[in-house]
Amino acid sequence: MNSFRLKKIIATAILASVITASGGTFSGRDLTSVHAAEIAGSVTVTAGSLWTYGRADWNAKTQVVNRGDSFTLSEKIVVDGREMYGLTNGLYITANPAYIKADEVAVTSSYKTTTENLNMRSGNSTLYGIILTIPKGSQVEVLSSLNGWDQVSYNGKTGWSSAKYLTASSAPAPTPAPEETPAPVSSVTFKNTTYNLNMRTGSSTDHSVLLTIPQGGRVEVLATQNGWDQVLYNGQIGWSSAKYLTAASSQVTGEDIVSYAKQFLGVKYTWGGNSPEEGFDCSGIIKYVYAHYGITTPRVSRYQATFGEAVSMNALRPGDLIYFGRDTVTHIGIYVGGNDMLHAPEPGKFVEIKDLTWHVNNYRIVGARRYIK
Repeated sequence: MNSFRLKKIIATAILASVITASGGTFSGRDLTSVHAAEIAGSVTVTAGSLWTYGRADWNAKTQVVNRGDSFTLSEKIVVDGREMYGLTNGLYITANPAYIKADEVAVTSSYKTTTENLNMRSGNSTLYGIILTIPKGSQVEVLSSLNGWDQVSYNGKTGWSSAKYLTASSAPAPTPAPEETPAPVSSVTFKNTTYNLNMRTGSSTDHSVLLTIPQGGRVEVLATQNGWDQVLYNGQIGWSSAKYLTAASSQVTGEDIVSYAKQFLGVKYTWGGNSPEEGFDCSGIIKYVYAHYGITTPRVSRYQATFGEAVSMNALRPGDLIYFGRDTVTHIGIYVGGNDMLHAPEPGKFVEIKDLTWHVNNYRIVGARRYIK
């Protein structure tokens, strides 16, 4: 992996400690994590001398650095309306170009495949609890690496797995949009399980079990073969016996997406959050809501903004995704109708509905996508 790979665990630990200490805000300061600004590269001090900070707080001055000193970048955040770089040594420094010269490199996600059934844990050692077990041969998105462990995203969950049992693989190809048909409803087919149902690697009981779909689970049917359906469930693709699947009462609509998402109004914002229990960030709630209907999305907002079908702002429908940014996509929300959107805004706040004039840090609407025909 690139040696300048973002060590997100450092940023997460720092943010968590500061939020806890101040009851959800940074002593009254507004901290906005720039989601898409996962960066690598370096920064060099050009001022005669310059303060660094022990946490994301302009009052947390720690030590002075001098002209010519260079550091490795890990992230960019905004505190009190001013940009600040996070460094891989755990310190922070101003991003003001009057005092520093930064060479930013955009960090892209990497993907790996498990070589064995592999535990995902809540921290980077075997001392931490198991979140879930990832089946052998499954692809995961690697978010960061630390001391022989990879922080990975799989099936809507984020945790740590031993890098010893992960091997590099190529990024998954975007799911192609279904061909246009004259039918007025979505061409996607959904079914519900009538019993707890095994998903297998192939279309017979000779193939190994990937996971068990609970009774009543909703799956997207991708193909049919010899009495078996190839299904998508919770981000995983496999085969299940069609005998235990029944047609869903209706196809998923944008209104379904909005109705389900509204259940999470008031859930706290948590950077990197993937569930109502731990909280959501802007892309986490998108992935969670769509996964409920068997629709897979990337985990990061800038990749979510590349899937599906581009739509114009004057043709928005409920359930469409609206994304914001400056040079890159940094925020995303679900259009609910009436010129409003539902989103997880920023640390210290909660999932809410806002009109489309919402903006922070001079972000602007840069487009919209539709995942449901």
